Amino acid sequence: MSISRIKTRQYKPFWAVFFLPLALALGGCNSAADCAIDNRQVLTQLLGKWSVLYDVPGDRTLHSTFTLGAKGEGVVGCGSDEPRGIPFTIESFRLQANRLSFVKIYHVPENPNLPPVFYNGLLSLPERGAATVTGTYEQAVPGRRVSGKFLAYIFVPKKFE
Repeated sequence: MSISRIKTRQYKPFWAVFFLPLALALGGCNSAADCAIDNRQVLTQLLGKWSVLYDVPGDRTLHSTFTLGAKGEGVVGCGSDEPRGIPFTIESFRLQANRLSFVKIYHVPENPNLPPVFYNGLLSLPERGAATVTGTYEQAVPGRRVSGKFLAYIFVPKKFE
């Protein structure tokens, strides 16, 4: 089953109410410090436990979970691919307006050279419901590139942990 066929609850947020002021703030900051504060406020809404569904070749959908936390001025995370529990960290987490990107780095002692997975997507922060990110991922495995779509959603925000 592919992500495009997964039935999810659809929210119709008034995205302009949230993103227009954010875009204006990020685009019209008087200083880098002002922009960092606005970005940090959005990032704090992304801290917590996430679930990710992602398409893989062969018309299959796999699942991961990870937890995002603050580290200095940025965000890092750790999690695992299910059902085998393959551990990874989330690094290079970037948010610009509603565009989000991060890198998944695997930590498998018996195979320390697993290539990183690059994620790029669009963030949605509805007034009600979970924050979601939809987009694409790409991984350069020996001899080919693996890519597909993903859907990520926060299921336990940091404030409720």
